Amino acid sequence: MIYNALYLYPFIIRIYMRKLLVLAACLSLVTSCRKADINANIVQTVYESGFYTLPGYLAFGGNTAIRTSDNNILICSMNGSKMQVTKVTVKGSVVWQRSFFVEPGAELTSLSELPGSTFAVAGGNHNSSFVILLNSTGQRRWKNYYGSSNTIARQLAITTDGDIILSGTAYTDTMKSNGKAYLARIKSDGGLIWEKTFERAASCNNVAISGGNEIVMTGSLISTGFAQGIYLLKATATGDQLWERTPPAMEATIGINSHLLPNGEVITLSAGNSGGYGALIVSKFDGTGKKLWEQEIMEAGNHLQASALHVNSDASMIVAGSIQDGMSIESADILVVKLNPSGNKLWLKKIGGENEDRACSIVADNTGLILVGNTKSYGEKKGEPNIFLLRMNDAGDVIY
Repeated sequence: MIYNALYLYPFIIRIYMRKLLVLAACLSLVTSCRKADINANIVQTVYESGFYTLPGYLAFGGNTAIRTSDNNILICSMNGSKMQVTKVTVKGSVVWQRSFFVEPGAELTSLSELPGSTFAVAGGNHNSSFVILLNSTGQRRWKNYYGSSNTIARQLAITTDGDIILSGTAYTDTMKSNGKAYLARIKSDGGLIWEKTFERAASCNNVAISGGNEIVMTGSLISTGFAQGIYLLKATATGDQLWERTPPAMEATIGINSHLLPNGEVITLSAGNSGGYGALIVSKFDGTGKKLWEQEIMEAGNHLQASALHVNSDASMIVAGSIQDGMSIESADILVVKLNPSGNKLWLKKIGGENEDRACSIVADNTGLILVGNTKSYGEKKGEPNIFLLRMNDAGDVIY
């Protein structure tokens, strides 16, 4: 028996060595996949007719592009089955780009910068909602899931002390026909501080935070899956409801975006309907949610779609989205409108090519505005989704 054991010993060693080699190979494969996941080949922008373009597409109506603390632009997008985060200069040059594999059907809806030049990205599909934290060069630090299986993340913002506020809709049925506004506060390390839903049947499309960390949510009342009007809710820094408002509006209205003014007033951008055509509605509310004024923007025979709102230092406003001729989706062009502090239209610009073009986000810099959105008219492959950057001055003229 001792002889047999000694005889078999070299073979046992060989078997274990083979297992160790297989394990090492597997670990190497996992590591290489991880590296490939976050270090995809950088795709440089293509310039054409004032547009800088990249492959991919943005979630419409989301805060998918921001100005960073070092005066660059960060964009979160999808490119096929992968999430893509790209940092570019205001002149359109790519600084870095990272790609991540995400769940089937997922999209990225919002990003924000935290203290220390780290970045939070929110997204998900119809079965999960997540937040991903990236360091200053786009390397992933953590990814966590929040809410129930029927919670859809829409927007996030950052508190003055560096926590993440995540908002969205917690649906009460798998058909996504009824839901409640969802709100969560998350530590910078991903730990959940609290999460809440509110009683009214409503969806949430946007969240904004005041200097005192009060939270304003913007969305729509919903009934059997249909938007029924603007929904506003203001909460404390601990998520306790201060007030909610459902101001009457023109037909079915969807609250898209809000901007908080230093005096506590709220400017809200909504999508409405006028005579069977899509219209933009800009409203102003005081700090208690009382409507001060409301202005409708429409163009006869055209559908207007809202996506982004920017308030200038002089209290004038820029609204961006799309305009299309009747029901022709392919005719959609970028829409940019400037309003005075009372919401009256100063000018309206329509920009685009032969195919579908839509603005999604507005980024302000010292020389004017940069629109970021989706284009099928420009880019390496015409007719396919591309991301565009378009720089404009205060008069709405393209200056790239």
